Amino acid sequence: MFTGIVSDVGIVESISAAPYGTRLSVRPAKFTGIQTAESVAVNGVCLTVADTGEAPEGAVLHFDCVQETLDRTSLGSLRPGARVNLERPVAAGEPMGGHFVQGHVDDKGRITEIVPDEEARTVRVSCAPEIMQLIVHKGSVAIDGISLTVASCNDESFTVAIIPFTWEETNLRDRGVGDEVNIETDILAKYIARFLPPEYVPEPLRNIQEA
Repeated sequence: MFTGIVSDVGIVESISAAPYGTRLSVRPAKFTGIQTAESVAVNGVCLTVADTGEAPEGAVLHFDCVQETLDRTSLGSLRPGARVNLERPVAAGEPMGGHFVQGHVDDKGRITEIVPDEEARTVRVSCAPEIMQLIVHKGSVAIDGISLTVASCNDESFTVAIIPFTWEETNLRDRGVGDEVNIETDILAKYIARFLPPEYVPEPLRNIQEA
């Protein structure tokens, strides 16, 4: 379990094909002491450290990504040199700085607008209808693993306000209009939708439940 508070930004060292999908190698900037079999959220995707190694610049974490992960998330479009958000799981007793983030990405969204002002940047992200059904005004959403508050939403997209610290300390500063980002909706919304009688579930969500 994660909280959406990004604590490191790593650099993709290499991406290589494998029979199961892809071997993704990431060099953290700050993380130390991570062991094989630990979980790490990479751009909001919970991955298992398959191996650790050393490079001239420091430790490298190797992750195995199956095809489902590559299809469902934006990890499949990463290239060497890309910066990725990293978060270690929250331990029992630690502060919950963001919200409950599982690292199970629901779908990819697309940035359609970035509006800067003196205090923040407003970023608009478009999503599929079934994802928008789970996003509410002032609710929580994880974008590339970053816990954010929904500033506004409609049937097709939502906005978030990005403070300067978050912009500078995550990979959001590398993003532009047209870029894909990983979206994880609030787990509470998903459970509520699951428990509702079918007649109260919007059609897009009903299709997901029946899949």
